[in-house]
Amino acid sequence: MVAIPRNPRGGRGGKLTEVLDHQLRLGDAETQEKVIEAHKARGLTPPDHLLDPPKIELRFLLYWEAYQDLQTSRVNPRGMIPIGAILDYANRYGIDPDTLKRIVWNVDKTLLEHWKNADKAAAAQAEAERDNKPALPGGGRS
Repeated sequence: MVAIPRNPRGGRGGKLTEVLDHQLRLGDAETQEKVIEAHKARGLTPPDHLLDPPKIELRFLLYWEAYQDLQTSRVNPRGMIPIGAILDYANRYGIDPDTLKRIVWNVDKTLLEHWKNADKAAAAQAEAERDNKPALPGGGRS
């Protein structure tokens, strides 16, 4: 995962899900900066969502770090983070387990939805490429 912008003093503070969704759609901070520079080089104003991305409020930073730590506990690489791992983490670091579970699973749903949409797009692309292949003599496809 990429580094998440932190918002220690004012500015736009976002939920962890908003920050993760923003980065999944637009890439890491370095990629976003390149897009901003490309806009400026062409004399265009970069879109607001690039100039003012959501940032993690300091009070949510503990949960973001917990989410990052829990990434490796997935049984299935594209499955949800298991409840046992969340509870163990909460007990180890003195975090309310119900709050940690709610936050981690809410953030995780954003990532799982991203993966699901990416898989659908890849399948649609593969089907489109398959449908556009020329037919072979006798009716088969190459």
